[in-house]
Amino acid sequence: MSQDSILSVTIPPLIPFKLMDEYRDFINPELREVVQANCLRRYLEGAIDLLLKDKLKNLANISEDEWRKSQLDDKIILVKNHIDRDVANKYFKIKNTGNKGAHYGKRFTSNEIRIAVNYAVNIFEDLLVVYFKKNKVGTEPQLLTLLSSLPPVKRVYILEKVWQHDKGNLMIIDKLSMAYLKSGEYQRSLKFLETVKGDIGETYYEDFVWKIENLQKNLHRFEISKSNDDVARVFNILKEDEYFTKYPEFTNMFCVLVSGYNYK
Repeated sequence: MSQDSILSVTIPPLIPFKLMDEYRDFINPELREVVQANCLRRYLEGAIDLLLKDKLKNLANISEDEWRKSQLDDKIILVKNHIDRDVANKYFKIKNTGNKGAHYGKRFTSNEIRIAVNYAVNIFEDLLVVYFKKNKVGTEPQLLTLLSSLPPVKRVYILEKVWQHDKGNLMIIDKLSMAYLKSGEYQRSLKFLETVKGDIGETYYEDFVWKIENLQKNLHRFEISKSNDDVARVFNILKEDEYFTKYPEFTNMFCVLVSGYNYK
């Protein structure tokens, strides 16, 4: 496959297989907006259950029965108190849009749907952002191999947000510049390195530019993930490593993502 064809592939969002029906519904332009909104709420409920239930039960010290009886509002408040306030605010916006779709006479705009959809399709990535804000990039280097199994454009989304939180981190700068390149943005990669040159110094800048230029010449040699099936294929190999059990919070999120996509 040529470099151009590798980089021109449309990358689907990182949607857990179990939530694909809800996803297909809320992005379906043929459905009425009230139906799309209702599906957004169902998707959010499923995502919280799949990705956060065990962690929230442990952090909040609640039983399975208490969790099952909790309303969606209660679960989002737990996210706010124990996970991340910004993530919880996004969940409230998705829920509020979904609520309008569930009640006759409630009105909302197409822009509300658009914003809620954007938040919904980035739920997985946002949780990885939260993880790396709390666990400095580079302190658990094995996990960066797992992160690299994601399509580059998804890595860009994650690393840009983490970099804003930790701009002096050389590992983030290195990984983000490569993610730009592998997502088809060679010039953006070089411009990014130029913007941080004053912070990282001439030596690191030249080393990173050299790496990017050499990667650009050999990009056709690399396997670049383009779908959840690709992520699952890589994860099936990496999960045999000891870090699969050493960092359960991180790897469990990937297990949820790839389950159903040829994950063994």
